[in-house]
Amino acid sequence: MMPNLLDWIFPKKCLGCREFLFSSQEELCVTCQEKWPSLKPPYCSQCALPFETSPTINHLCGDCLRHEKQCMSVCASGVYEKILHEMIVRFKYHGEESLAKFFGSQMVMAFSQKQKDQIEIDLICPIPLHIKKLRERGYNQAQWLAKEVGKNLKVPVDPFILIKKQHTGSQTQLTGVDRYENLKGVFGVQDVSKIKDKTILLIDDVYTTGATVEWASHVLLKAGASQVMALVIARAR
Repeated sequence: MMPNLLDWIFPKKCLGCREFLFSSQEELCVTCQEKWPSLKPPYCSQCALPFETSPTINHLCGDCLRHEKQCMSVCASGVYEKILHEMIVRFKYHGEESLAKFFGSQMVMAFSQKQKDQIEIDLICPIPLHIKKLRERGYNQAQWLAKEVGKNLKVPVDPFILIKKQHTGSQTQLTGVDRYENLKGVFGVQDVSKIKDKTILLIDDVYTTGATVEWASHVLLKAGASQVMALVIARAR
């Protein structure tokens, strides 16, 4: 296909490396596409943890076998490394809202491929920030993602039902156990009538230890939701 004249005059930039693109058909250049860390089998069929070796059939990881999880299923569009890691850092910490549409489409694609049994989602809830963190950062990147996912799936989004009642600070330096204890009791539900008997899809950027998603799922289920699933941009190893 011949490039559009406007693509040559006003070329887009690759969302990954930000080099110029001369085709409006792609969002990533060839190099970034080749580096893209897709989440491919085998991985945990519940928490999406990538496995290093065969078998290529998805199965439960050791943690999901040992501990009953509140979140029914986690879906990720990629692995939290390489170019995807760099893009998420720009999106999350530098406010590049323009990446939300691309990430949202990637997430919906991964979700549609995984959920072949077509579980009907009733409501989408982004993982909330505490008001102190929201004021510091000025935005909630999970809310940006939820808006795009909701638009693509044609499912209502409510960014205010799930709230974070306590400020916990950064979790990046904490171990899995410490993260879990640090988030105990920090989430709440503002209007239980809106989630009763509903299937909720939680939206976040990265799933690392699962502490955030598990505690959020716990309070939603306790408040009357029938089941909770999670959809993220990337799954950490």
